[in-house]
Amino acid sequence: MSQRLNQLKNKFESNGIDYKKIGFHLDDAFLLAEQKGEITLEDYAEFLIIQSYSDDYIEYAKEKVKKISEYIANLVIEENKYGQCVEVTLSLTNLLDELGIWNFGVKGSLTISSEDEKFEPQHFYDLTPNNNVSAPHAWIYVPTVGIIDLTIQKQFYTSKKVSSYLPKYNIIKESDFSYIRANEDDVVDPIIQFHPRYKHNGQVKLQEVRQFNKKFKAINLVSNNVSFRYIPIGIGLPDAGFDENSIKRKINEKTLKVIYDEVKEL
Repeated sequence: MSQRLNQLKNKFESNGIDYKKIGFHLDDAFLLAEQKGEITLEDYAEFLIIQSYSDDYIEYAKEKVKKISEYIANLVIEENKYGQCVEVTLSLTNLLDELGIWNFGVKGSLTISSEDEKFEPQHFYDLTPNNNVSAPHAWIYVPTVGIIDLTIQKQFYTSKKVSSYLPKYNIIKESDFSYIRANEDDVVDPIIQFHPRYKHNGQVKLQEVRQFNKKFKAINLVSNNVSFRYIPIGIGLPDAGFDENSIKRKINEKTLKVIYDEVKEL
């Protein structure tokens, strides 16, 4: 791992990138290197996973993320607007960057199921007949803290009763990670799986996802007899920093600037 960390540092340095700065994926040097195909968002995310953090920072990040998650999850529920996972994730990325917390957004498939069959499995597939969304689901990963999913209550489920069995939000601690191997039912809609013309596309997609998961692991959480299978398929980061988005991005009519002012002292 230290060898890979040094490789990434050398790659950043050779492109004039200051990798010690939180949110350096937005710096001009990074964007230029990305445009040339020399750097990817996956490099940024991988670097965050394998770099080391001080004990003081870890304590700060854990405490702050917990308080912010509660605050924003309440805003999401109060707004009562469904399917905001990408927007909330991008907003939270900007907010955490501004608060000095390393993080990145993850696009992925999600399967939610009831182990005691209180509701039918809920699937957010990567590959569907329509493929008309930017991501089937999205969440935040904060190294040393875990997975942060703040929109779990406000997704489009097949039945309204599903939400009643779900938590307000998910914070999955790294110490609780249960690593899994993605299967076709996680990422490919059955319509494609069994279509004679398109089923090969599903098999190819599964292999692509499994390859991606070698670095960005798929995990399962079981809580109160509900299983959540989080399958990363890509990295998602805002294309502008906090200053530019402080007024543009909103959650429940509150701008990022207002949210920042309210959470910075929590």
